[in-house]
Amino acid sequence: MVTVEKKSNLIIFIIISLSFGLTLPLWGAEPVEGIKAINNNSTKYVSNTQTVYKQDLWFSQDKFHHFTASFLGTLCLSQVSMNMVVDDHGHASLAGSSIMVSVGIVKEFSDKKQPNNHFCWKDLTANLLGAGFGMVLFLILNGE
Repeated sequence: MVTVEKKSNLIIFIIISLSFGLTLPLWGAEPVEGIKAINNNSTKYVSNTQTVYKQDLWFSQDKFHHFTASFLGTLCLSQVSMNMVVDDHGHASLAGSSIMVSVGIVKEFSDKKQPNNHFCWKDLTANLLGAGFGMVLFLILNGE
C-alpha cells in the first residue's frame, strides 16, 4: 500500500535526482595545457591532436559526479521499487542499487567506444560506493 508519506519521499528524491542530472553537462572536464600525461587515461586525441586533461585522480569532480549519481539514483529507484514493486525494504534497495550499478557499467563500456573518452575503473568504484551508501541510507530512512 502506498502512503502519502511514501509519495512525498518519492517526489523529493525525483526532484533532487533531476536537478543533479540536468546540471551534469555544465560540469565537463577542461583541457589543461602544459601538463604531461601520466598514462593513456589522462590523454585524449581529437582529430589526431593530443589534448591532455587533468589527471584522473581518485578524489576529483568526476568521481564525485559518479558517486552522487549512483547515490541519488539508488535512493530514487529504491523508493520507486518500494512504492510500485515490492513491499520489502531490503529487496527494494537491492533493486535500486543493482539498476544503478548496471547503468554505471554500461556507461563505462560506452565511454570506451567513444573516440574522446576511456573506460575507467575509478569511475566504476565511485559508482559502487555511491550505490552502497544509497542502499544504507535508504534502509536507515525506512527503519531497517
